[in-house]
Amino acid sequence: MSSSNPQMTSEANKWWARALIWALVLTVVLRLGAAVGTAYRPIINEKGLPVSPLHVAPGSDLQFYLNSRGLYLSGAVISIVGDFARFYKAGKEPREGLIVSAPVLPLLLAAFDYRPGNTLPLTTVFVLLGIVLSAAWLRHFEIRGMPPLWLWAFPFLPHLIWYTINVGSDFLGALFFAGFYLSYFAAGPARRRLAWGLVFLILLLLTRPNGVSLLIFVVIDQLLLKRHLSSSHRNWLIGASLVVAAPFVVFYFPYLFAYVSGSLYLPIFGIPTQQYLGGVFDDLPLWLNLLLSWLSLFGGKLLYLVGLRPSYADTSLPVVLARAAPGLIFLPGIIHIFVVGDRAHRLLTALFLLPIFLGTAQDRYILPIQPLLFLHGTMVYTGLWLALRRRLWRGRAG
Repeated sequence: MSSSNPQMTSEANKWWARALIWALVLTVVLRLGAAVGTAYRPIINEKGLPVSPLHVAPGSDLQFYLNSRGLYLSGAVISIVGDFARFYKAGKEPREGLIVSAPVLPLLLAAFDYRPGNTLPLTTVFVLLGIVLSAAWLRHFEIRGMPPLWLWAFPFLPHLIWYTINVGSDFLGALFFAGFYLSYFAAGPARRRLAWGLVFLILLLLTRPNGVSLLIFVVIDQLLLKRHLSSSHRNWLIGASLVVAAPFVVFYFPYLFAYVSGSLYLPIFGIPTQQYLGGVFDDLPLWLNLLLSWLSLFGGKLLYLVGLRPSYADTSLPVVLARAAPGLIFLPGIIHIFVVGDRAHRLLTALFLLPIFLGTAQDRYILPIQPLLFLHGTMVYTGLWLALRRRLWRGRAG
């Protein structure tokens, strides 16, 4: 019996290695296939515009980033300081403070001269980085013992393919988050993990507002949840964090202001957020009306967050279903993290989701943590399957 164990372990390792290889093959085939396929036959989005590596991305707020590119290249970005000052002085109209984006994507658009007729170089980089991103997560999943069928399902997640073709900051945010997460939570010396995590955190701060959430997470995790820091290192970390965080908080707050205020008028399952806040069950007592309305608002936002929502435009039913299907994995994944996840993962997820929940959530906003939600969602389904199989086995045995 004992002599056969090494052989069984070796065979299992070979099986897992083959499963990972096939998952990587699927990743490459699907991403290259999507890029080549849409180059020959572009996808027409809800506005009737083509999406492919050969067309300028019609979505992802690209015009905003192109305008910011012009500001960075002309040096006019310095004048934005005055716009921010006016915003904070007035405290009510954020649009003037939103005329420039974080610099990473605008500078990439400039470096690759992204424009009609010259979109392929940058899109090619996005597609190749998309393969690297998925391969890194697949390796992490394999280490965590994800079953092969789920490994093979991961490359099919539509958002991680779509945003390599539809160029924008969404994919870059997912890339830098993965670098942060896979470094910060990796095995190895704590200082090295923290150092690499901070490198990717800074890149994310220079790309999307989500970086502020991660910065707050690192500070809380290092200062409150980990007890190995000396008082001098603790004080240094507090001071350094405040210095780093202050300009980014000032820079990104107008984004949050516009996002939250604009979301008040957007419907969730046909009912505006403002109406939920005031109560939608008028026949009930006021306290019960508000309680049920706010719970409905939370539930609606949660479903919108994971993609289980109607389309905002006249999108075909197959596309809507394909976009929504991963939500059946993401939703139990969120629940699993908060119910059985460790303290650090609960804190990370809560801080990442909180700003998104303040407005009308969309599934693209959680693109960076979709792989993490996928991992925890598969844990739920795997656990249910094992429990069902044990029950069936006992029934047959009885």
